Amino acid sequence: MTKSLDYHEHLIQSLQDPEEALAYLNAALEAGDLRMFLVAVRNVAEAGVRTSVRKRRAASLAKELARKGSLSIGRVEELLSLLGFRLTVGFKDAA
Repeated sequence: MTKSLDYHEHLIQSLQDPEEALAYLNAALEAGDLRMFLVAVRNVAEAGVRTSVRKRRAASLAKELARKGSLSIGRVEELLSLLGFRLTVGFKDAA
């Protein structure tokens, strides 16, 4: 019998794939909900911290983002950079 994973554990495992993490972050950002995006960043950080050589700094920034009132675009960008991503701005699709 196969052992089942809970949703969060499965998500964190899948986010260890950089392409999966990138798609997840973009989907969260495109949803337009800042809180959802920050949760996505924390989830990607949790996944990345498991494999990152910069574990201590990334873990510290992820905890900082989790605290209420500590939101800063600079901190989000710093964490994404530690995890190998960058925050960019593009044009909305004309529809």
